[in-house]
Amino acid sequence: YFDASLIETFIAVNDVDGLEEGCYFYSKEGRYLRQIRFKNFREEIHYLCLGQELGYKASAVIFHTADLSKAVYKYGERAYRYLHLDAGHIGQRINLAAVNLNIGVSGIGGFFDDQVNEILGIPEHEAVVYITTLGVPLKNT
Repeated sequence: YFDASLIETFIAVNDVDGLEEGCYFYSKEGRYLRQIRFKNFREEIHYLCLGQELGYKASAVIFHTADLSKAVYKYGERAYRYLHLDAGHIGQRINLAAVNLNIGVSGIGGFFDDQVNEILGIPEHEAVVYITTLGVPLKNT
């Protein structure tokens, strides 16, 4: 069973044609992006992704978050596990779409939770459950 209702999506844009650098919130209901932060977060993302180059070089970084109190209310003690499964399903869909579009993609499972919350401006009771990096692959020369 896949339930994405508790998952929220934020996107940090570092270098994407047609989008200003910054952090965006994706509204599932209206299917639009709303810019919530107005700066390039490349250095911060590199740090919070444990210094992984993928975090630094990415054109965009997608963060999936969830309100833990709502999840526990809905699913009980197994909520945290279910949230990771649901975020993984979404991440896999992003991976498949990116590969189809010939865009580099990778999931990131290791990160500093508190720093992600700080960059996204989300409260402590929300948690990041999955990060996906996106970028155009380098051409072979």
